[in-house]
Amino acid sequence: MQAYEHIMAIMVKLFNSGQLTLDNSLSMIRRFGAYFTYPDSVRALVKLSTNSAFRQPSHMSEGAYMEFIVGEELKTLKNGFPIEKMYIPDGLELKAADGPTSLELAKKHNQEVFQTREGQAIYAHLIQDTHTDELFQGYIAKCYIDENDDSMETGEAYSLYGVKTKAGLARFNQTGRIVPMSEFREVVSYTQQLTTLELFRMLVQAYPDITFQQIQEAVFSSYDENYPEPMMNAKQYAVPSQEEQTRILYALRTGDYEYYKRLKIALVEKGAFRDINDINRKVNVLIHKTTSLPDERSVGVSR
Repeated sequence: MQAYEHIMAIMVKLFNSGQLTLDNSLSMIRRFGAYFTYPDSVRALVKLSTNSAFRQPSHMSEGAYMEFIVGEELKTLKNGFPIEKMYIPDGLELKAADGPTSLELAKKHNQEVFQTREGQAIYAHLIQDTHTDELFQGYIAKCYIDENDDSMETGEAYSLYGVKTKAGLARFNQTGRIVPMSEFREVVSYTQQLTTLELFRMLVQAYPDITFQQIQEAVFSSYDENYPEPMMNAKQYAVPSQEEQTRILYALRTGDYEYYKRLKIALVEKGAFRDINDINRKVNVLIHKTTSLPDERSVGVSR
């Protein structure tokens, strides 16, 4: 999920949990929005410490982990995330898709932090990522397949958010089609546009007067209050791009979803899904899981 999808999913969940007013929901984002997106935003600090913007430590994947820092200690960090609070296995590589998020590893190394309101927000993010992993790297594809399985070249290293990642191949599970990681990420991008549309549609149903600007202002306020300067680049992911906002608002206002229909057709043509009904089912399942009330894996976000 994109950072703004985490925020929107949490706002839908807050509405579902207690019929909160829009002001109440935005107030919660002002307080804890920085922590609902923390595992993504903290990569800027990881890069300062390691010269590599690893995703794995903050998402507890591929054996990597970190002990999350919150509160004033986080706000005053300047020179990167403390090396002694991270474990990065030897040979760990930047990837266009790393392994699935491990909630058990996260809880093992963050028991005390997860008892705080800030830590509960971080954990809510990680739960959402486990559901996203189930779709992208469970249902849709197997990433970084063994190159001995085929005779294709692995292609160029893929640049993700301006960072060069390991070259490799993915196999789409529904059709067996093998593609370079750049095409896998294209499928991720198309699918995320569909989930972003659905999340904002649900927010408009809950709060008819909501705007992207209100969400952005609330997130910015939380970042300013809680993040050190190196993490402020996360502001660019607080809401979708202006172009995407315009598309979403146009579709919701006019009922013209032609652009999104073309995305679905492209996803089927690429071999990522069996058909459009398959896409609709899987998008609905992901949205349901990421916006439902806490399940047995959650430590809660409302104590």
